[in-house]
Amino acid sequence: MLAGTGTAPGVLVSGGTLDAGSAEHVGTLNVRGNLVFTVRRTYLININAVTASQTNVTGTATLNGATVQVVDDKNITKRQVTPC
Repeated sequence: MLAGTGTAPGVLVSGGTLDAGSAEHVGTLNVRGNLVFTVRRTYLININAVTASQTNVTGTATLNGATVQVVDDKNITKRQVTPC
């Protein structure tokens, strides 16, 4: 899992999960370059009543069939979207 806030160079998620912020905490990750997911990887987005985690990408963001999972800050509601 790659998790946290701050700035990273181009990111390739070829195994595991990208979590902008940290487990169950909203945060922002800045990627200076491209963000690429391989198939069957997860982009985790934490939300609360006010805001949501985000990843700002200066290059191209490519999901390649990755799963986007949204989790609220109390872990009460989970919604999962798998792109077609």
